[in-house]
Amino acid sequence: MPAAHPRPSRAQTMASLAVLATLAVIAMGMWLKQASYDPLSWGKPAPVKGAAASGAGGGGADLDALNPTGLAAMGSAELFDPQTLSDKIDGKAELYLAAGFKALATRRYQLSARPELWLEAYVFQMSEGRGAFSVYSVQRRSGAQALDLTSNAYRTANAIFLAHGPLYLEVVASAPDPVLLEAALAWARAWLARAPAQDQQGHESQAEADERALLPAEGRQADSISLLASDVFGFDKLSQVFVATYAIGQDEAMAFISGRKDPAEAEGLARAYVEFLLANGGQARSDPEGLAGARLVEVAGTWELVMSVGRYLAGVHQAESAGAALELGRRLNASLDKAKP
Repeated sequence: MPAAHPRPSRAQTMASLAVLATLAVIAMGMWLKQASYDPLSWGKPAPVKGAAASGAGGGGADLDALNPTGLAAMGSAELFDPQTLSDKIDGKAELYLAAGFKALATRRYQLSARPELWLEAYVFQMSEGRGAFSVYSVQRRSGAQALDLTSNAYRTANAIFLAHGPLYLEVVASAPDPVLLEAALAWARAWLARAPAQDQQGHESQAEADERALLPAEGRQADSISLLASDVFGFDKLSQVFVATYAIGQDEAMAFISGRKDPAEAEGLARAYVEFLLANGGQARSDPEGLAGARLVEVAGTWELVMSVGRYLAGVHQAESAGAALELGRRLNASLDKAKP
């Protein structure tokens, strides 16, 4: 016969009742919180200590002065600097910092007629136009629809993205609602109308001499040009590299080009990159004919071609065949030859 369990003492009974009462109060509090939950409070940015709330130095990043018709501001603009950027965009800060990030101004707005719908504007101020294009191009969404707001602008189901001189803009809606997206477009137009002249430097035309104009047009896939700021292809010495994707017959390959300060730097970097490839499992193949100084390396079934032409480091990355690497390399070499002084 099992032994009888001792009866709980009066003190134990009172302690148990106190615990149950506490749990009941907590449960009631949670129910009340859920019943009064405001979806607009989700993700609302907290003030940043030491940051000016009036925007990143005025102009295109001064969001407190921007209040488009049909939208009601949900508080003042907030500013994040290089030290506090990760507080706002945790996990992506390094991408912006490597591209020359200076400041981020953000502000939320809700539709005046439908306050349950809201949007948030992000204005990233970079040190130069290259940096703005870099973050714009690297984060380009697939299946996007081009916009004529600027030469670098597109829309998705719930957001607007564009680069404008040294500024990179995102206007992100809380839902893929057509009325809300039209409000986001109106906000972007109003912002562009206020952007100062200096924000437009090097923007509307690509008269600035960068490497985009040297990437061959033949076979290049639309909207595939990107600027990679650092640790390009996993090589920590390789930075500020323009890339574009190409269709070469049935194969795909990526061309890359990076302007360096002089031919010696370009040649040294090309040599170092080849050594990096060989040290990480690459196999040297016969040097390509007609491309003086170029090296061909096979890496895990794909092909790398590396060369320097004048002050440019250039080549082909992850070509699906040796033939595609050589063909694209020749097109790239021909384009670079024309750029020689």
